[in-house]
Amino acid sequence: MSSAPTIIASHFNHDITTSLIAGSHQCLTAQGYQDLSQPIWVPGAYELPIASKWVIEKQNPVAIVLLGCVIEGETRHFDIICDSLAISIQKLMLKTGVAILMGVLMTKSREQALARSNPNNDENNGYQVMKSALSMVKLHNSINQ
Repeated sequence: MSSAPTIIASHFNHDITTSLIAGSHQCLTAQGYQDLSQPIWVPGAYELPIASKWVIEKQNPVAIVLLGCVIEGETRHFDIICDSLAISIQKLMLKTGVAILMGVLMTKSREQALARSNPNNDENNGYQVMKSALSMVKLHNSINQ
């Protein structure tokens, strides 16, 4: 079995992020992974792309899962962070060939974020994103045999 995708997580909205991590770990356990490494933590969602770049340079992963939560407020900050994150990650994926899956919730309210991060729910976004990451690892391995 190949190594599990690297998880990079944002401290901001920490309780929601830890629920997403729990969902990711549940997915890995369900797929037979036993060695669940701790996530690499960054201050907020805006720092996820640079941490991803550093991980790619030093660890050469096949896949990275990004977890966090950005909740819309009264300023444009939400739009700037979300747009910058999506564009930066897409560019980094295409440049490096590493699958970077975004499990960063971008919601209008805390209630929406809590619903999407419930660790006792099959719809936990962390679970779903890790499932997609494992599919990408499998695809990568089949192409590169």
